[in-house]
Amino acid sequence: MLKPLRVWRLAAALLLSGLCAAAAPPQLPTAGKLYLWPMTNAFDQYLAEQITADGVFEVVVDPKLANTIMTERIDSTFLKAMDELFPRPAANGVSEKAAANTKNDDSIEGGGRDRRPANHPRGQARGTLFLVDVASRKVVWSTYLKEFDASPNKLHSQAGNVVEKLRESSAAQR
Repeated sequence: MLKPLRVWRLAAALLLSGLCAAAAPPQLPTAGKLYLWPMTNAFDQYLAEQITADGVFEVVVDPKLANTIMTERIDSTFLKAMDELFPRPAANGVSEKAAANTKNDDSIEGGGRDRRPANHPRGQARGTLFLVDVASRKVVWSTYLKEFDASPNKLHSQAGNVVEKLRESSAAQR
């Protein structure tokens, strides 16, 4: 038989684990300016047409005006471009880009002997999409399109499916 103290500890642990599991995921912006990162098979063009027609987001052609970015790949090239487009100020007021130029040569970032391996993509992105919040650099939404087909009619249809999923996700968060 369990002792009363153990029962309370178990109940407290279960409650805390439930609270941690229920922590709010990043919120999908309900409205905002979206930049579509260039995608294979010009899928970004089909998405722009469908998103604009539906009005889920305001599509912008200048990434610096966007508060969210949709991309099919999150890799070192994307992250480097994000840092160039949207340099984040460091705690001391110096941008990360300027701070990177002053790194110690012995550090990983400064070119020391323990450099991290390059993050090279393997193969083409096929059907994965990510919505990235510019300010936090967090993925706030993602989807996978099964049986991705590059024919124009299918791309148009798949873009419509993405917009429907975006709309459903946005409505579920309200």
